[in-house]
Amino acid sequence: TARAFDVPAGDVVITGFPRDDQLLEEASRPQAQDLPASFSAAVAAGEILFIYLPTFRDSGKPYYRAIDWRELDALMARCGARLFCKFHPVAETALDSGLQRIEVLPQDIDVYPLLRHTRALISDYSSIIFDYMLLDRPIVYFTPDLEEFVSGSRRLNFQPGDVAVGPLCSTSVELLEALEQIAQGNRPAGPQSREQVMRRLFDHADANASRRVMAELDRRFLSGTLAHGDDAARSAASLQ
Repeated sequence: TARAFDVPAGDVVITGFPRDDQLLEEASRPQAQDLPASFSAAVAAGEILFIYLPTFRDSGKPYYRAIDWRELDALMARCGARLFCKFHPVAETALDSGLQRIEVLPQDIDVYPLLRHTRALISDYSSIIFDYMLLDRPIVYFTPDLEEFVSGSRRLNFQPGDVAVGPLCSTSVELLEALEQIAQGNRPAGPQSREQVMRRLFDHADANASRRVMAELDRRFLSGTLAHGDDAARSAASLQ
């Protein structure tokens, strides 16, 4: 974080991401009726759900065309699965028409309530690959444009192979093979183990990140007024 934002390491507080609390806190688990209708129906039907969450490409090039969407749709049908895709809010995408088992979610939707209902994540250079590790489920890394992304979009804090806990796929064929394995109940391996990457990147793997953030803000800027005036904040202070 210090390197990415060019700030002194001493100014970075390790709290965990508040967005991840809902992945781990049982009380925050969304009910099926609170999810998008088509997603909720797939959950209720007991279908295998995959979610594809690619990051934004500054170049604007249609990287998603590297996927054979019709073959992927046919695979979903054979496996009794569905794939939900959510692209960046400003990304322009146009998938093949006539897909029956693949759906593009609204670009302004919060995907975090959906993640606990999915069998596996497909992503690339997005930080959501780290969040999803907390669920201990398969992750497929689809990076057909790695060199182009680094040269035309943004530099990476981590090379995919250094943090990948699932298969690294650069072609549609490799992607479909990995998803078929997962649909069959297998867990294809990656170059790194989840345990090693978790030890490297996570100081906390619990549902208390929001409390730690509030406790730190209280300590640094509010002179403890939250902790003195609120039981929840007092509890948060104990997490430091």
